[in-house]
Amino acid sequence: MTKIINNNFLNSQELNLLYIDERNIISIQSIEIFKKYFKNIFFSLNENNIINELQKKQIDLIFVNIDLKTFNIFKLLKKIKKINKDIPIVIYSSDNQTKQLIKAIQLGINDYIKRPLKKDAIDKLINKLDKEKVFLKKEYPLKEFEKMILKSSIVTKIDLHGNIKYINENFCNLTGFKKEELINKLYSTILCKKENIKSLKSIYKNVDNSRFIWKGKIKITNKFGKKLYLFTTITPIYNKNREITNILAAHIDITFEENQKEHFKNQLISKTFDLNYALRLNNQYEMAINESNILSKTDLDGKITYVNDKFCEISGYTRKELIGKPHSIIRHHDTSMEIFNQLWKTIKSGKTWKGIIKNKRKDGTSYWISTTLMPIKDKNNNIKEFIGIKHDLTELFNLHNEIEETQREMLYKMGEVSERRSKETGNHVKRVAQYSKDLALLYGLDEKEANLIFAASPMHDIGKVGIPDEILKKPDKLDSEEFEIMKSHADIGYRILKNSKRPILQVASIIAREHHEKYDGTGYPRALSGEDIHVYGRITAIADVFDALGSNRYYKQAWEDERIFDFFKSQSGKHFDPKLVDIFMENIDTFLKTRDEFQD
Repeated sequence: MTKIINNNFLNSQELNLLYIDERNIISIQSIEIFKKYFKNIFFSLNENNIINELQKKQIDLIFVNIDLKTFNIFKLLKKIKKINKDIPIVIYSSDNQTKQLIKAIQLGINDYIKRPLKKDAIDKLINKLDKEKVFLKKEYPLKEFEKMILKSSIVTKIDLHGNIKYINENFCNLTGFKKEELINKLYSTILCKKENIKSLKSIYKNVDNSRFIWKGKIKITNKFGKKLYLFTTITPIYNKNREITNILAAHIDITFEENQKEHFKNQLISKTFDLNYALRLNNQYEMAINESNILSKTDLDGKITYVNDKFCEISGYTRKELIGKPHSIIRHHDTSMEIFNQLWKTIKSGKTWKGIIKNKRKDGTSYWISTTLMPIKDKNNNIKEFIGIKHDLTELFNLHNEIEETQREMLYKMGEVSERRSKETGNHVKRVAQYSKDLALLYGLDEKEANLIFAASPMHDIGKVGIPDEILKKPDKLDSEEFEIMKSHADIGYRILKNSKRPILQVASIIAREHHEKYDGTGYPRALSGEDIHVYGRITAIADVFDALGSNRYYKQAWEDERIFDFFKSQSGKHFDPKLVDIFMENIDTFLKTRDEFQD
Protein backbone atom coordinates (compact mmCIF):
# COMPACT_ATOMS: atom_id res chain seq x y z
CA MET A 1 0.00 0.00 0.00
CA THR A 2 1.46 3.36 -1.04
CA LYS A 3 0.81 6.69 0.65
CA ILE A 4 0.69 9.39 -2.03
CA ILE A 5 -0.56 12.51 -0.30
CA ASN A 6 -0.33 14.05 3.16
CA ASN A 7 -2.47 17.15 3.52
CA ASN A 8 -1.81 19.22 6.65
CA PHE A 9 -4.72 21.60 6.15
CA LEU A 10 -7.61 19.21 6.62
CA ASN A 11 -10.57 19.32 8.96
CA SER A 12 -10.37 17.99 12.50
CA GLN A 13 -11.44 14.48 11.58
CA GLU A 14 -8.10 13.67 9.92
CA LEU A 15 -9.67 10.94 7.79
CA ASN A 16 -7.79 8.33 5.76
CA LEU A 17 -8.86 7.20 2.26
CA LEU A 18 -7.94 3.92 0.57
CA TYR A 19 -8.14 4.20 -3.24
CA ILE A 20 -8.22 0.88 -5.16
CA ASP A 21 -7.93 1.11 -8.95
CA GLU A 22 -6.52 -1.23 -11.57
CA ARG A 23 -4.31 1.43 -13.07
CA ASN A 24 -2.47 1.61 -9.73
CA ILE A 25 -2.41 5.39 -9.99
CA ILE A 26 -4.54 8.25 -8.83
CA SER A 27 -4.90 11.27 -11.06
CA ILE A 28 -3.85 14.78 -10.01
CA GLN A 29 -7.45 15.87 -10.54
CA SER A 30 -8.72 13.16 -8.18
CA ILE A 31 -6.09 14.11 -5.57
CA GLU A 32 -7.29 17.71 -5.66
CA ILE A 33 -10.87 16.56 -5.15
CA PHE A 34 -10.16 14.16 -2.29
CA LYS A 35 -7.54 16.11 -0.35
CA LYS A 36 -10.26 18.54 0.82
CA TYR A 37 -11.61 15.75 2.99
CA PHE A 38 -8.83 13.27 3.71
CA LYS A 39 -5.51 13.81 5.46
CA ASN A 40 -3.95 10.66 4.01
CA ILE A 41 -4.72 9.03 0.68
CA PHE A 42 -3.42 5.52 0.03
CA PHE A 43 -3.61 3.44 -3.12
CA SER A 44 -2.91 -0.22 -3.77
CA LEU A 45 -3.77 -3.02 -6.16
CA ASN A 46 -2.10 -5.91 -4.35
CA GLU A 47 -4.84 -7.90 -2.58
CA ASN A 48 -2.59 -9.25 0.18
CA ASN A 49 -1.11 -5.82 0.88
CA ILE A 50 -4.59 -4.32 1.14
CA ILE A 51 -5.73 -6.92 3.69
CA ASN A 52 -2.53 -6.66 5.74
CA GLU A 53 -2.61 -2.87 5.86
CA LEU A 54 -6.32 -2.74 6.74
CA GLN A 55 -5.50 -4.77 9.85
CA LYS A 56 -2.86 -2.21 10.85
CA LYS A 57 -4.15 1.20 9.68
CA GLN A 58 -7.28 3.19 10.50
CA ILE A 59 -9.04 3.49 7.12
CA ASP A 60 -12.16 5.71 7.17
CA LEU A 61 -13.38 5.22 3.58
CA ILE A 62 -12.58 2.81 0.73
CA PHE A 63 -13.02 4.05 -2.85
CA VAL A 64 -12.89 1.10 -5.27
CA ASN A 65 -13.25 0.52 -9.00
CA ILE A 66 -15.51 -2.52 -9.58
CA ASP A 67 -14.30 -2.86 -13.19
CA LEU A 68 -11.09 -4.48 -11.90
CA LYS A 69 -9.82 -7.34 -14.06
CA THR A 70 -6.75 -8.30 -12.01
CA PHE A 71 -8.70 -10.13 -9.27
CA ASN A 72 -12.25 -10.74 -8.04
CA ILE A 73 -13.25 -7.47 -6.38
CA PHE A 74 -16.24 -9.05 -4.60
CA LYS A 75 -14.10 -11.65 -2.85
CA LEU A 76 -11.89 -8.76 -1.73
CA LEU A 77 -14.91 -6.81 -0.43
CA LYS A 78 -16.07 -9.88 1.53
CA LYS A 79 -12.63 -10.16 3.16
CA ILE A 80 -12.67 -6.42 3.98
CA LYS A 81 -16.12 -6.69 5.58
CA LYS A 82 -14.95 -9.70 7.58
CA ILE A 83 -12.10 -7.63 9.01
CA ASN A 84 -14.30 -4.56 9.65
CA LYS A 85 -17.99 -4.91 8.86
CA ASP A 86 -18.63 -1.20 9.55
CA ILE A 87 -16.01 0.34 7.24
CA PRO A 88 -17.76 2.54 4.63
CA ILE A 89 -17.20 1.60 0.98
CA VAL A 90 -18.00 3.57 -2.20
CA ILE A 91 -17.74 1.88 -5.57
CA TYR A 92 -17.43 3.46 -9.00
CA SER A 93 -17.64 2.18 -12.55
CA SER A 94 -17.48 3.45 -16.10
CA ASP A 95 -21.03 2.22 -16.86
CA ASN A 96 -24.12 0.84 -15.12
CA GLN A 97 -23.65 -2.83 -14.36
CA THR A 98 -26.85 -3.96 -12.68
CA LYS A 99 -25.67 -7.42 -11.59
CA GLN A 100 -22.41 -6.02 -10.25
CA LEU A 101 -24.24 -3.30 -8.32
CA ILE A 102 -26.66 -5.80 -6.77
CA LYS A 103 -23.73 -7.93 -5.56
CA ALA A 104 -22.07 -4.86 -4.08
CA ILE A 105 -25.26 -3.72 -2.32
CA GLN A 106 -25.66 -7.18 -0.78
CA LEU A 107 -22.12 -6.86 0.59
CA GLY A 108 -23.07 -3.62 2.35
CA ILE A 109 -21.59 -0.82 0.24
CA ASN A 110 -22.58 2.72 1.20
CA ASP A 111 -22.86 4.38 -2.22
CA TYR A 112 -22.11 4.22 -5.95
CA ILE A 113 -20.77 6.80 -8.40
CA LYS A 114 -20.03 6.74 -12.15
CA ARG A 115 -16.77 7.61 -13.86
CA PRO A 116 -15.27 9.95 -14.81
CA LEU A 117 -14.93 11.37 -11.30
CA LYS A 118 -16.17 14.96 -11.16
CA LYS A 119 -15.65 17.48 -8.41
CA ASP A 120 -19.36 18.27 -7.88
CA ALA A 121 -20.29 14.58 -7.67
CA ILE A 122 -17.52 13.82 -5.16
CA ASP A 123 -18.41 16.88 -3.03
CA LYS A 124 -22.03 15.79 -2.95
CA LEU A 125 -21.11 12.20 -2.07
CA ILE A 126 -18.71 13.09 0.78
CA ASN A 127 -21.18 15.60 2.28
CA LYS A 128 -23.93 12.98 2.11
CA LEU A 129 -21.77 10.39 3.88
CA ASP A 130 -20.76 12.99 6.48
CA LYS A 131 -24.42 13.85 7.21
CA GLU A 132 -25.16 10.16 7.60
CA LYS A 133 -22.24 10.01 10.10
CA VAL A 134 -20.68 6.99 8.41
CA PHE A 135 -17.22 8.21 9.49
CA LEU A 136 -18.17 7.88 13.16
CA LYS A 137 -20.33 4.78 13.10
CA LYS A 138 -19.59 1.95 15.48
CA GLU A 139 -22.31 -0.66 15.79
CA TYR A 140 -25.65 0.84 14.65
CA PRO A 141 -25.23 2.72 11.36
CA LEU A 142 -28.84 2.76 10.18
CA LYS A 143 -31.25 5.61 10.81
CA GLU A 144 -34.14 3.15 10.91
CA PHE A 145 -32.68 1.70 14.11
CA GLU A 146 -32.59 5.15 15.73
CA LYS A 147 -36.19 5.77 14.67
CA MET A 148 -37.29 2.47 16.17
CA ILE A 149 -35.58 3.24 19.49
CA LEU A 150 -37.22 6.69 19.66
CA LYS A 151 -40.59 5.19 18.76
CA SER A 152 -40.51 2.39 21.34
CA SER A 153 -38.61 4.12 24.18
CA ILE A 154 -39.16 7.02 26.59
CA VAL A 155 -36.33 9.44 25.83
CA THR A 156 -35.08 12.83 27.04
CA LYS A 157 -31.97 14.79 26.11
CA ILE A 158 -30.37 17.19 28.59
CA ASP A 159 -27.55 19.71 28.10
CA LEU A 160 -24.56 20.03 30.44
CA HIS A 161 -26.38 22.71 32.48
CA GLY A 162 -29.29 20.37 33.26
CA ASN A 163 -31.71 21.94 30.77
CA ILE A 164 -34.10 19.69 28.84
CA LYS A 165 -33.32 19.99 25.11
CA TYR A 166 -35.48 17.20 23.72
CA ILE A 167 -38.31 14.87 24.75
CA ASN A 168 -40.00 12.35 22.49
CA GLU A 169 -43.71 11.63 22.05
CA ASN A 170 -43.63 8.69 24.48
CA PHE A 171 -42.33 10.99 27.26
CA CYS A 172 -45.18 13.44 26.56
CA ASN A 173 -47.76 10.64 26.64
CA LEU A 174 -46.38 9.34 29.94
CA THR A 175 -46.15 12.66 31.79
CA GLY A 176 -48.97 14.69 30.21
CA PHE A 177 -46.60 17.57 29.42
CA LYS A 178 -46.38 19.14 25.99
CA LYS A 179 -42.94 19.60 24.48
CA GLU A 180 -43.09 23.39 24.72
CA GLU A 181 -43.83 23.11 28.45
CA LEU A 182 -40.52 21.37 29.20
CA ILE A 183 -37.99 22.33 26.52
CA ASN A 184 -35.21 24.54 28.02
CA LYS A 185 -36.57 23.92 31.55
CA LEU A 186 -34.34 22.35 34.20
CA TYR A 187 -34.67 18.58 34.38
CA SER A 188 -34.78 18.84 38.17
CA THR A 189 -38.15 20.68 37.95
CA ILE A 190 -39.95 17.41 37.17
CA LEU A 191 -38.19 15.42 39.90
CA CYS A 192 -40.11 14.77 43.10
CA LYS A 193 -39.09 17.08 45.94
CA LYS A 194 -37.66 14.20 47.96
CA GLU A 195 -35.65 12.92 44.99
CA ASN A 196 -31.91 12.94 45.64
CA ILE A 197 -30.72 15.88 43.52
CA LYS A 198 -27.17 15.16 44.69
CA SER A 199 -27.27 11.96 42.65
CA LEU A 200 -28.09 13.98 39.54
CA LYS A 201 -25.21 16.37 40.25
CA SER A 202 -22.92 13.38 40.68
CA ILE A 203 -23.88 12.20 37.22
CA TYR A 204 -22.75 15.48 35.64
CA LYS A 205 -19.57 15.54 37.72
CA ASN A 206 -18.44 12.19 36.35
CA VAL A 207 -19.87 12.40 32.84
CA ASP A 208 -16.49 13.33 31.30
CA ASN A 209 -15.53 9.67 31.60
CA SER A 210 -15.94 8.38 28.03
CA ARG A 211 -17.22 5.03 29.29
CA PHE A 212 -19.59 6.52 31.84
CA ILE A 213 -23.12 5.05 31.96
CA TRP A 214 -25.46 5.65 34.90
CA LYS A 215 -28.38 3.40 35.72
CA GLY A 216 -30.85 3.83 38.51
CA LYS A 217 -34.41 4.46 39.65
CA ILE A 218 -35.73 8.00 39.79
CA LYS A 219 -39.10 9.44 40.78
CA ILE A 220 -40.77 12.27 38.85
CA THR A 221 -44.08 14.11 39.02
CA ASN A 222 -46.31 14.26 35.97
CA LYS A 223 -48.29 17.33 34.90
CA PHE A 224 -51.18 16.38 37.19
CA GLY A 225 -49.09 15.80 40.31
CA LYS A 226 -48.99 12.01 40.10
CA LYS A 227 -45.70 10.37 41.07
CA LEU A 228 -44.07 8.16 38.45
CA TYR A 229 -41.18 5.75 38.93
CA LEU A 230 -38.68 5.44 36.08
CA PHE A 231 -35.77 3.07 35.63
CA THR A 232 -33.28 5.33 33.84
CA THR A 233 -30.13 4.79 31.80
CA ILE A 234 -28.02 7.94 31.22
CA THR A 235 -25.19 8.16 28.67
CA PRO A 236 -23.15 11.08 27.28
CA ILE A 237 -23.47 12.22 23.64
CA TYR A 238 -20.32 13.31 21.78
CA ASN A 239 -19.64 15.48 18.75
CA LYS A 240 -17.12 14.66 16.02
CA ASN A 241 -14.30 15.97 18.19
CA ARG A 242 -15.27 13.56 21.01
CA GLU A 243 -16.49 16.46 23.13
CA ILE A 244 -19.56 15.85 25.29
CA THR A 245 -22.46 18.01 24.11
CA ASN A 246 -25.55 16.51 25.75
CA ILE A 247 -26.77 13.75 28.04
CA LEU A 248 -29.23 11.12 26.78
CA ALA A 249 -31.67 9.68 29.32
CA ALA A 250 -33.65 6.57 28.34
CA HIS A 251 -36.46 5.60 30.72
CA ILE A 252 -38.59 2.56 31.51
CA ASP A 253 -41.87 3.24 33.31
CA ILE A 254 -41.90 0.98 36.39
CA THR A 255 -44.70 2.81 38.24
CA PHE A 256 -47.06 -0.16 37.98
CA GLU A 257 -44.47 -2.56 39.35
CA GLU A 258 -43.49 -0.27 42.23
CA ASN A 259 -47.13 0.17 43.24
CA GLN A 260 -47.76 -3.57 42.98
CA LYS A 261 -44.70 -4.23 45.10
CA GLU A 262 -46.16 -2.14 47.90
CA HIS A 263 -49.59 -3.78 47.40
CA PHE A 264 -48.25 -7.31 47.82
CA LYS A 265 -45.98 -6.30 50.67
CA ASN A 266 -49.01 -5.14 52.68
CA GLN A 267 -51.41 -7.96 51.81
CA LEU A 268 -49.49 -11.22 51.41
CA ILE A 269 -48.94 -13.24 54.58
CA SER A 270 -47.52 -16.38 53.01
CA LYS A 271 -44.11 -16.73 51.41
CA THR A 272 -43.18 -13.61 49.44
CA PHE A 273 -42.16 -14.12 45.84
CA ASP A 274 -41.04 -11.72 43.20
CA LEU A 275 -44.18 -11.43 41.09
CA ASN A 276 -43.42 -7.74 40.60
CA TYR A 277 -40.13 -8.51 38.91
CA ALA A 278 -41.83 -10.83 36.44
CA LEU A 279 -44.48 -8.24 35.67
CA ARG A 280 -41.81 -5.58 35.21
CA LEU A 281 -40.09 -7.81 32.67
CA ASN A 282 -43.38 -8.07 30.83
CA ASN A 283 -43.88 -4.27 30.82
CA GLN A 284 -40.34 -3.84 29.45
CA TYR A 285 -41.18 -6.05 26.51
CA GLU A 286 -41.77 -3.17 24.06
CA MET A 287 -39.08 -0.80 25.36
CA ALA A 288 -35.90 -0.83 23.30
CA ILE A 289 -33.10 0.84 25.23
CA ASN A 290 -29.49 0.01 24.55
CA GLU A 291 -28.47 -1.15 28.00
CA SER A 292 -31.53 -3.31 28.68
CA ASN A 293 -32.22 -4.97 25.32
CA ILE A 294 -31.33 -8.33 23.84
CA LEU A 295 -30.25 -7.36 20.33
CA SER A 296 -29.47 -9.27 17.16
CA LYS A 297 -29.19 -8.61 13.43
CA THR A 298 -29.57 -11.11 10.59
CA ASP A 299 -28.99 -10.96 6.87
CA LEU A 300 -31.60 -11.69 4.22
CA ASP A 301 -30.90 -15.43 4.49
CA GLY A 302 -31.51 -15.47 8.23
CA LYS A 303 -27.85 -15.77 9.22
CA ILE A 304 -26.78 -13.89 12.33
CA THR A 305 -24.53 -10.88 11.63
CA TYR A 306 -24.55 -9.21 15.07
CA VAL A 307 -25.46 -10.00 18.69
CA ASN A 308 -24.89 -7.93 21.82
CA ASP A 309 -23.63 -9.10 25.22
CA LYS A 310 -27.13 -9.73 26.58
CA PHE A 311 -27.92 -12.03 23.64
CA CYS A 312 -24.80 -14.07 24.42
CA GLU A 313 -25.63 -14.05 28.12
CA ILE A 314 -29.16 -15.39 27.75
CA SER A 315 -28.35 -17.92 24.99
CA GLY A 316 -25.13 -19.25 26.52
CA TYR A 317 -23.28 -18.95 23.20
CA THR A 318 -20.26 -16.77 22.43
CA ARG A 319 -20.30 -14.29 19.56
CA LYS A 320 -17.92 -16.50 17.62
CA GLU A 321 -20.34 -19.40 17.94
CA LEU A 322 -23.31 -17.30 16.77
CA ILE A 323 -22.05 -15.03 13.98
CA GLY A 324 -22.71 -16.57 10.57
CA LYS A 325 -25.05 -19.23 11.96
CA PRO A 326 -28.80 -19.40 11.15
CA HIS A 327 -31.09 -18.08 13.86
CA SER A 328 -32.50 -21.59 14.19
CA ILE A 329 -29.45 -22.41 16.34
CA ILE A 330 -31.51 -21.25 19.34
CA ARG A 331 -34.92 -22.55 18.19
CA HIS A 332 -36.73 -24.74 20.71
CA HIS A 333 -38.53 -27.80 19.35
CA ASP A 334 -41.68 -26.75 21.23
CA THR A 335 -42.01 -23.70 18.98
CA SER A 336 -43.78 -24.76 15.80
CA MET A 337 -42.41 -24.02 12.33
CA GLU A 338 -45.73 -22.31 11.53
CA ILE A 339 -44.73 -19.45 13.83
CA PHE A 340 -41.37 -19.02 12.08
CA ASN A 341 -42.95 -19.28 8.63
CA GLN A 342 -45.40 -16.51 9.55
CA LEU A 343 -42.58 -14.48 11.11
CA TRP A 344 -40.45 -14.59 7.94
CA LYS A 345 -43.42 -13.93 5.71
CA THR A 346 -44.21 -10.80 7.74
CA ILE A 347 -40.74 -9.24 7.89
CA LYS A 348 -39.85 -10.12 4.29
CA SER A 349 -42.97 -8.21 3.23
CA GLY A 350 -41.51 -5.13 4.94
CA LYS A 351 -43.68 -5.24 8.08
CA THR A 352 -42.78 -5.50 11.77
CA TRP A 353 -43.45 -8.76 13.63
CA LYS A 354 -44.10 -8.96 17.37
CA GLY A 355 -44.59 -12.06 19.46
CA ILE A 356 -43.39 -14.34 22.23
CA ILE A 357 -41.00 -17.18 21.35
CA LYS A 358 -39.60 -20.08 23.33
CA ASN A 359 -35.88 -20.58 22.62
CA LYS A 360 -33.18 -23.05 23.69
CA ARG A 361 -29.87 -22.20 25.34
CA LYS A 362 -26.59 -23.88 24.47
CA ASP A 363 -26.95 -26.09 27.56
CA GLY A 364 -30.39 -27.27 26.41
CA THR A 365 -32.49 -25.30 28.91
CA SER A 366 -35.31 -23.15 27.60
CA TYR A 367 -36.05 -19.44 27.86
CA TRP A 368 -38.88 -17.17 26.72
CA ILE A 369 -38.44 -13.83 24.99
CA SER A 370 -40.84 -11.19 23.73
CA THR A 371 -39.56 -10.21 20.31
CA THR A 372 -39.91 -7.25 17.96
CA LEU A 373 -38.44 -7.96 14.52
CA MET A 374 -38.10 -5.16 11.98
CA PRO A 375 -36.75 -5.00 8.42
CA ILE A 376 -34.05 -2.36 7.85
CA LYS A 377 -34.26 -0.70 4.43
CA ASP A 378 -31.83 1.28 2.30
CA LYS A 379 -32.54 4.61 0.60
CA ASN A 380 -34.33 2.78 -2.24
CA ASN A 381 -36.67 1.07 0.24
CA ASN A 382 -35.03 -2.30 -0.36
CA ILE A 383 -34.67 -4.55 2.68
CA LYS A 384 -31.00 -4.72 3.65
CA GLU A 385 -31.14 -6.74 6.88
CA PHE A 386 -33.36 -7.52 9.87
CA ILE A 387 -32.98 -6.33 13.46
CA GLY A 388 -34.47 -7.97 16.53
CA ILE A 389 -35.15 -6.32 19.90
CA LYS A 390 -36.01 -8.82 22.62
CA HIS A 391 -36.81 -8.97 26.33
CA ASP A 392 -36.49 -11.91 28.69
CA LEU A 393 -39.88 -13.23 29.86
CA THR A 394 -38.51 -16.43 31.34
CA GLU A 395 -39.37 -15.40 34.88
CA LEU A 396 -42.97 -14.85 33.81
CA PHE A 397 -43.24 -18.34 32.38
CA ASN A 398 -41.62 -19.82 35.48
CA LEU A 399 -44.05 -18.13 37.86
CA HIS A 400 -45.80 -21.39 38.65
CA ASN A 401 -42.73 -22.52 40.63
CA GLU A 402 -43.30 -19.60 42.97
CA ILE A 403 -47.09 -19.75 42.91
CA GLU A 404 -46.98 -23.33 44.22
CA GLU A 405 -45.85 -21.93 47.57
CA THR A 406 -48.67 -19.37 47.94
CA GLN A 407 -52.14 -19.63 49.43
CA ARG A 408 -55.47 -19.39 47.59
CA GLU A 409 -55.64 -15.64 48.21
CA MET A 410 -52.65 -15.21 45.91
CA LEU A 411 -54.70 -16.60 43.03
CA TYR A 412 -57.27 -13.86 43.59
CA LYS A 413 -54.57 -11.21 43.68
CA MET A 414 -53.01 -12.37 40.43
CA GLY A 415 -56.43 -12.53 38.80
CA GLU A 416 -57.04 -8.95 39.90
CA VAL A 417 -53.67 -7.84 38.47
CA SER A 418 -54.48 -9.20 34.99
CA GLU A 419 -57.95 -7.62 35.04
CA ARG A 420 -56.68 -4.24 36.21
CA ARG A 421 -54.17 -4.15 33.36
CA SER A 422 -57.14 -4.34 30.98
CA LYS A 423 -59.10 -1.80 33.10
CA GLU A 424 -61.37 -4.44 34.67
CA THR A 425 -62.23 -4.51 38.38
CA GLY A 426 -61.29 -7.00 41.06
CA ASN A 427 -64.99 -7.77 41.53
CA HIS A 428 -65.10 -9.22 38.02
CA VAL A 429 -62.94 -12.18 39.07
CA LYS A 430 -64.91 -12.58 42.30
CA ARG A 431 -68.21 -12.74 40.40
CA VAL A 432 -66.82 -15.15 37.79
CA ALA A 433 -65.49 -17.37 40.58
CA GLN A 434 -68.87 -17.57 42.35
CA TYR A 435 -70.84 -18.01 39.11
CA SER A 436 -68.50 -20.86 38.13
CA LYS A 437 -68.82 -22.62 41.49
CA ASP A 438 -72.62 -22.35 41.56
CA LEU A 439 -72.96 -23.58 37.97
CA ALA A 440 -70.57 -26.49 38.66
CA LEU A 441 -72.66 -27.62 41.65
CA LEU A 442 -75.92 -27.28 39.70
CA TYR A 443 -74.36 -29.29 36.86
CA GLY A 444 -73.63 -32.14 39.30
CA LEU A 445 -69.95 -31.78 40.13
CA ASP A 446 -69.06 -32.58 43.74
CA GLU A 447 -68.14 -29.96 46.34
CA LYS A 448 -64.39 -30.60 46.05
CA GLU A 449 -64.32 -30.13 42.29
CA ALA A 450 -66.60 -27.07 42.48
CA ASN A 451 -64.23 -25.49 45.02
CA LEU A 452 -61.30 -26.15 42.70
CA ILE A 453 -63.10 -24.26 39.93
CA PHE A 454 -63.97 -21.49 42.40
CA ALA A 455 -60.30 -21.08 43.36
CA ALA A 456 -58.90 -21.44 39.83
CA SER A 457 -61.32 -19.38 37.72
CA PRO A 458 -59.87 -15.98 38.80
CA MET A 459 -56.81 -17.00 36.78
CA HIS A 460 -58.77 -17.38 33.52
CA ASP A 461 -57.21 -14.27 31.94
CA ILE A 462 -53.76 -14.37 33.60
CA GLY A 463 -52.23 -14.68 30.12
CA LYS A 464 -53.13 -11.03 29.48
CA VAL A 465 -49.95 -10.05 31.33
CA GLY A 466 -48.17 -11.02 28.12
CA ILE A 467 -50.30 -8.80 25.84
CA PRO A 468 -48.97 -5.29 24.91
CA ASP A 469 -50.85 -2.33 26.42
CA GLU A 470 -51.59 -0.78 23.02
CA ILE A 471 -53.63 -3.88 22.14
CA LEU A 472 -55.01 -4.77 25.58
CA LYS A 473 -56.27 -1.24 26.27
CA LYS A 474 -57.18 -0.20 22.72
CA PRO A 475 -60.58 1.58 22.85
CA ASP A 476 -61.40 0.74 19.22
CA LYS A 477 -62.01 -2.56 17.51
CA LEU A 478 -58.85 -4.66 17.06
CA ASP A 479 -57.69 -5.38 13.52
CA SER A 480 -57.05 -8.97 12.46
CA GLU A 481 -53.32 -8.90 13.37
CA GLU A 482 -53.99 -7.33 16.79
CA PHE A 483 -56.77 -9.84 17.48
CA GLU A 484 -54.41 -12.73 16.74
CA ILE A 485 -52.00 -11.32 19.34
CA MET A 486 -54.89 -10.82 21.81
CA LYS A 487 -56.01 -14.44 21.33
CA SER A 488 -52.56 -15.65 22.34
CA HIS A 489 -53.36 -14.80 26.00
CA ALA A 490 -55.16 -18.15 26.28
CA ASP A 491 -51.99 -20.11 25.41
CA ILE A 492 -49.77 -17.78 27.47
CA GLY A 493 -51.91 -18.40 30.56
CA TYR A 494 -51.85 -22.14 29.94
CA ARG A 495 -48.06 -22.21 29.61
CA ILE A 496 -47.59 -20.20 32.79
CA LEU A 497 -49.63 -22.70 34.80
CA LYS A 498 -49.48 -26.09 33.04
CA ASN A 499 -46.43 -27.61 34.74
CA SER A 500 -47.59 -27.02 38.30
CA LYS A 501 -48.28 -30.11 40.43
CA ARG A 502 -50.88 -28.30 42.54
CA PRO A 503 -54.48 -29.32 41.65
CA ILE A 504 -55.74 -25.73 41.75
CA LEU A 505 -53.20 -24.57 39.20
CA GLN A 506 -53.80 -27.61 37.00
CA VAL A 507 -57.49 -26.64 36.86
CA ALA A 508 -56.51 -23.00 36.27
CA SER A 509 -54.34 -23.98 33.29
CA ILE A 510 -57.30 -25.77 31.67
CA ILE A 511 -59.62 -22.82 32.26
CA ALA A 512 -57.08 -20.29 30.96
CA ARG A 513 -56.67 -22.28 27.75
CA GLU A 514 -60.28 -23.35 27.03
CA HIS A 515 -62.63 -20.63 28.29
CA HIS A 516 -62.66 -19.04 24.80
CA GLU A 517 -63.50 -22.30 22.97
CA LYS A 518 -67.04 -22.51 21.53
CA TYR A 519 -69.39 -25.48 21.53
CA ASP A 520 -69.71 -25.40 17.72
CA GLY A 521 -65.91 -25.41 17.19
CA THR A 522 -65.49 -21.75 16.16
CA GLY A 523 -63.56 -20.65 19.26
CA TYR A 524 -59.85 -20.45 20.03
CA PRO A 525 -57.03 -21.33 20.56
CA ARG A 526 -57.61 -24.92 19.32
CA ALA A 527 -61.13 -24.77 17.80
CA LEU A 528 -62.40 -27.57 20.05
CA SER A 529 -66.08 -28.47 19.92
CA GLY A 530 -68.76 -30.15 22.05
CA GLU A 531 -67.56 -32.19 24.98
CA ASP A 532 -64.00 -32.13 23.65
CA ILE A 533 -63.96 -28.83 25.51
CA HIS A 534 -63.27 -29.58 29.17
CA VAL A 535 -66.27 -28.97 31.42
CA TYR A 536 -64.18 -26.44 33.39
CA GLY A 537 -63.77 -24.38 30.22
CA ARG A 538 -67.47 -24.71 29.28
CA ILE A 539 -68.57 -23.57 32.76
CA THR A 540 -66.16 -20.63 32.97
CA ALA A 541 -67.09 -19.49 29.44
CA ILE A 542 -70.70 -18.92 30.54
CA ALA A 543 -69.64 -17.23 33.81
CA ASP A 544 -67.13 -14.92 32.06
CA VAL A 545 -69.45 -13.87 29.19
CA PHE A 546 -72.42 -13.34 31.52
CA ASP A 547 -70.40 -10.98 33.70
CA ALA A 548 -68.82 -9.19 30.74
CA LEU A 549 -72.18 -8.50 29.08
CA GLY A 550 -73.71 -7.23 32.32
CA SER A 551 -70.82 -4.90 33.21
CA ASN A 552 -69.71 -1.50 31.97
CA ARG A 553 -66.40 -1.67 30.15
CA TYR A 554 -64.27 1.14 28.74
CA TYR A 555 -65.34 0.08 25.24
CA LYS A 556 -69.11 -0.57 25.89
CA GLN A 557 -72.07 -0.08 28.21
CA ALA A 558 -73.67 -2.92 30.20
CA TRP A 559 -76.47 -4.78 28.42
CA GLU A 560 -79.97 -4.97 29.84
CA ASP A 561 -80.91 -8.33 31.38
CA GLU A 562 -83.48 -9.29 28.72
CA ARG A 563 -80.93 -8.73 25.97
CA ILE A 564 -78.41 -10.92 27.86
CA PHE A 565 -80.99 -13.70 28.34
CA ASP A 566 -81.91 -13.62 24.64
CA PHE A 567 -78.22 -13.82 23.71
CA PHE A 568 -77.65 -16.96 25.80
CA LYS A 569 -80.73 -18.62 24.34
CA SER A 570 -79.58 -17.81 20.80
CA GLN A 571 -76.06 -19.11 21.50
CA SER A 572 -77.16 -22.41 23.09
CA GLY A 573 -75.41 -25.13 21.09
CA LYS A 574 -73.30 -22.55 19.26
CA HIS A 575 -71.13 -20.65 21.71
CA PHE A 576 -72.23 -22.50 24.85
CA ASP A 577 -73.01 -26.05 26.03
CA PRO A 578 -76.85 -26.29 25.66
CA LYS A 579 -77.23 -28.32 28.86
CA LEU A 580 -75.32 -25.73 30.87
CA VAL A 581 -77.34 -22.90 29.31
CA ASP A 582 -80.58 -24.59 30.39
CA ILE A 583 -79.31 -25.03 33.96
CA PHE A 584 -78.07 -21.43 34.01
CA MET A 585 -81.39 -19.97 32.82
CA GLU A 586 -83.44 -22.16 35.18
CA ASN A 587 -81.44 -20.83 38.14
CA ILE A 588 -80.85 -17.27 36.94
CA ASP A 589 -81.92 -15.77 40.29
CA THR A 590 -78.92 -17.42 41.96
CA PHE A 591 -76.52 -15.66 39.57
CA LEU A 592 -78.33 -12.31 39.73
CA LYS A 593 -78.00 -12.43 43.53
CA THR A 594 -74.22 -12.89 43.23
CA ARG A 595 -74.04 -9.99 40.75
CA ASP A 596 -75.85 -7.71 43.19
CA GLU A 597 -73.62 -8.80 46.09
CA PHE A 598 -70.36 -7.98 44.26
CA GLN A 599 -71.30 -4.80 42.41
CA ASP A 600 -68.48 -2.58 41.07
